[in-house]
Amino acid sequence: MCKDLPARKKCPPGINACGNSNLFYARGRLRDRIIHKFFKMNKEIEIIRIDEDYLMEATNGTGNTLLMDASESIGGHHKGFRPMEMLLAAIGGCSAIDVINILRKQKQQIRKFAVSVEAEREKVEQHTEFRKIRLIFKIDGEVKAENALKAIQLSHDKYCSVSKALETKSEISFNLVLNGEETL
Repeated sequence: MCKDLPARKKCPPGINACGNSNLFYARGRLRDRIIHKFFKMNKEIEIIRIDEDYLMEATNGTGNTLLMDASESIGGHHKGFRPMEMLLAAIGGCSAIDVINILRKQKQQIRKFAVSVEAEREKVEQHTEFRKIRLIFKIDGEVKAENALKAIQLSHDKYCSVSKALETKSEISFNLVLNGEETL
């Protein structure tokens, strides 16, 4: 029983009555919530190697996970995203969230939504960089073409942080397929 709470009330596991945490006993997501809430730490991503080769699991501050792996040429096993693929997924996901949000605010009715991301890489010194990235937005529903194009342009020009981070080295373009017809 917690002495500072009303009778028969217990503190959440890992937290004492004063709101302090007992991190020694807290595990996983609970521990992350305690750290974030009480110590104001902003842990963004933690990456843990989970096999003897290159398979890794990335976990964000809210406990969501994804797998990453290397190419087969250096010993990976295709069990997760390769890091450069994650960049493409990030720009597609970031732009998709922006576009859906803008279209919802405009009261457009989206039935289906998908984004395909294509890219060209170029070797620069010892690494490769994306030189061209193309996003193909596929939207079905009662959506005006001009609204969708404006939402896509706003995402690219103003809102998508991933797009902004990549645009200094990459030419980023987009296409819209609205109700099965390419409009741009």
